[in-house]
Amino acid sequence: MDDDAIARREREYNLYISNKIKRCKLCNNELTYEEKFYYTNKICNQCRLSQGVGIHPEGQVSIDAVNERIERHCDMIKEAERRYFDELRSKK
Repeated sequence: MDDDAIARREREYNLYISNKIKRCKLCNNELTYEEKFYYTNKICNQCRLSQGVGIHPEGQVSIDAVNERIERHCDMIKEAERRYFDELRSKK
């Protein structure tokens, strides 16, 4: 085989492998089966979670984002308790 054929074969091989192995757009890690076929944006679960919670790619947690979620959760619990007790009072 000449050098041109070897180079072409190597390019075809690399293209084949790159089509089989999908990588995360943000961190370049290989995607799992679920990440490849169930999500269309090609972002791994770890990056997806860090975007939702406010964790930076370096692993540092944004305290403001966590505190905001805790406050929202507490507000939801208080609202549910208020509705429950209002419903109990109205039945009496």
